[in-house]
Amino acid sequence: MQNNEKEYELVPLTPLRKLEKRIEKLEASMGYFDPREFYKDLVDILRINQEIVSELVKSNESLVSEISKLPVKIDSLIEKMDEFLELIKSAAEEEERKIESPDLTKKLDELINLNKQILKKYSSVEEHLNEIEDRLRKFSAIKVARVRLPSTKKLIPQKPTI
Repeated sequence: MQNNEKEYELVPLTPLRKLEKRIEKLEASMGYFDPREFYKDLVDILRINQEIVSELVKSNESLVSEISKLPVKIDSLIEKMDEFLELIKSAAEEEERKIESPDLTKKLDELINLNKQILKKYSSVEEHLNEIEDRLRKFSAIKVARVRLPSTKKLIPQKPTI
């Protein structure tokens, strides 16, 4: 063979045609690619991402600051709660001492005795009222019986008048 001659092979055309069609489809779908637009969009995305990261860092710092204040506030709250409980305990002990004092028990005994006397007097007054009510009923019954008795004038025969 000579150098100017080209070599030829027998290759089926169907796979080559398929590859050509795929290349055409890829070129058509890609359209016009502008690297400047691509880099501009990429820079915008990076800038927005950096702003988000900056905001997150600021929020995180303020959150850390607020959380660092919590232990002091919790300690203060615990101290106040302890003081409050001590006040309640001392008030309860004071009330207990008042109840256990001899003057108070003496006064309570006097009140109990006075209530017993009032109850006795009330019972005697109730008995007297019941007696009075019984007497009034008897008196009313006698009065009603007298009213119902026939008169004696009707029982005495009268002289015939001529």
